[in-house]
Amino acid sequence: MQLTYGLAWLLTGGGMLIQHNMTSRTGHVDLPPEATMGAAGEAWVSSLGAYRDARKTEEERDAALATALSLEAPGHHAASPSGRYDATADRGHHAAASGGVGIGMHAPNGGAPMHLRNGSMHPLDLRSLQRHQSNRRATTILLWALCLAHLGLFLGAVSLNDWTLVSMEDNPLLGPGLDALRTIGATSTQEIVYGQQYWRLLVSPFLGAGALHVWANTTTLLSIGLFLSWPLTWWVIGLMYLVCGIASVAVSANVATGFVTAAGSGPAFGFMGAAAVVLALCHKRLKCALLSWGLLAFALAVNCFIGATPFVDNSANTTGFVAGALICAGVLCANWMPSCVHAEALARAMSVGLIALALAMPVIAVIGLNAGMPIGGCCDAWVCAPSSWWDCSASQVHPGGCTFTTASGGLVSITCPNGDVLSIAASGLGGGSSQRQAVCGEVCG
Repeated sequence: MQLTYGLAWLLTGGGMLIQHNMTSRTGHVDLPPEATMGAAGEAWVSSLGAYRDARKTEEERDAALATALSLEAPGHHAASPSGRYDATADRGHHAAASGGVGIGMHAPNGGAPMHLRNGSMHPLDLRSLQRHQSNRRATTILLWALCLAHLGLFLGAVSLNDWTLVSMEDNPLLGPGLDALRTIGATSTQEIVYGQQYWRLLVSPFLGAGALHVWANTTTLLSIGLFLSWPLTWWVIGLMYLVCGIASVAVSANVATGFVTAAGSGPAFGFMGAAAVVLALCHKRLKCALLSWGLLAFALAVNCFIGATPFVDNSANTTGFVAGALICAGVLCANWMPSCVHAEALARAMSVGLIALALAMPVIAVIGLNAGMPIGGCCDAWVCAPSSWWDCSASQVHPGGCTFTTASGGLVSITCPNGDVLSIAASGLGGGSSQRQAVCGEVCG
């Protein structure tokens, strides 16, 4: 299993390199050395380490920007090289700056920041910079809150397993077993369909199957999420996480009917799908775009490898990737400013269609669960790839069987196929599988 550890370590480094290279292709201005100025005045911090260092001077930088804004009167205008007022440049700058921020997006205006006669930045550029810094701070808080939720649920699952981990063959990601994950809120078709436990649609997207799974998910969320704070607002990133998470759980419940899985990587794949769209549509505004593509492909490959192990589902990961790409493409289309009026109407229609399609994915999947559409067995190899390194049966459940969970006080909790939960004395439960299923048939009737 050294390969698993090595890939997880490389994933962490790869995530940092992706964030470092996905920066805007611009020069430096009078800001701290760890930041670069975007075309519309956005400050993009190149790495997580540099961002932590930048926080030390954040208050001083904000104070300097506020002072600069107070010195520039609203009536000041752009000046030509001769020092006289240039109405054409002023109108163009105002149009570019006002068009640079749209629905849920921070978009570069494609031009250099405008400066006034005294050498200071134009107030619109300063305000754009402040908006981006505020959005980045909010995004950082959101991402760390999501990561803490991942860590908290994983520790809760380990506590349900008496603070022990199952064997590497059953769970190579260093995590608990089936019973603990199922109890804490993992994706389980039986519980969702028969037990009407739809709260799992909201819990499973925050659950990792093991320590390596949590590590990979949180690293992806932080590195790719901070990159997405350049083109997207924090609330769009949060909405993307929820839509990708719910869609991945709902589709997984339709496909992996015989498995118990943790869908924490579904939203992470959604972030990677959004990053792929940004790289495809905005590569001219980025430096080292080709290297960023390579690093993103590497991160996808490593996460797909993790998704092939027990208790993780690549069908959920695929769904998250598609949903994230659709949402990001819809937002970018909504903020496209074409020169033709008809092209603008087409862009708006495409935006609505793409976002509506992403939102329809979880709705259709949930309807399918209640309409008898689950297609379990068709993609078991995609849910968990058979391998000599692990045992996929460790995450499998029998559609007509029961789930047995050890409870306190010498009792065993039995979850029936219809979702009913009963308790019996552990002494009345045999050790063999056939005896357990006999008890299941007797108790659940």
